[in-house]
Amino acid sequence: MFRTIRKLFSGQSKEKEQILSAITIYTNKEFDVMVDVQIEENSEECIEHLASLLTMFNPANFFKVSAVLREQCKKNNEDDLYTKIISKTVEKIGTSNFLEDYDNKKEKPCVNPSDML
Repeated sequence: MFRTIRKLFSGQSKEKEQILSAITIYTNKEFDVMVDVQIEENSEECIEHLASLLTMFNPANFFKVSAVLREQCKKNNEDDLYTKIISKTVEKIGTSNFLEDYDNKKEKPCVNPSDML
């Protein structure tokens, strides 16, 4: 990772690395957040790499990126590819990261009785 960052800042890109998957996040002039998801091919290796990238997002952002990915797959009539990517990602992350633990949370009053005095 640091080797890639060093190349980015120093401008040294003598060798061209093959990019199997990428997620690019950017904004336009209206401050709309745009997400571009790219995958080299539909191979298991590329799906594995994209799933690794998707594990970096917290659940709220994961669902936003997932929606973009779903739309891109839908436009290309590759719904099965979307299913493979999401299945592999959930397999890596685990379902517990997407579910809140409600058992450990106790409801607290909005105003404590001691605050009323």
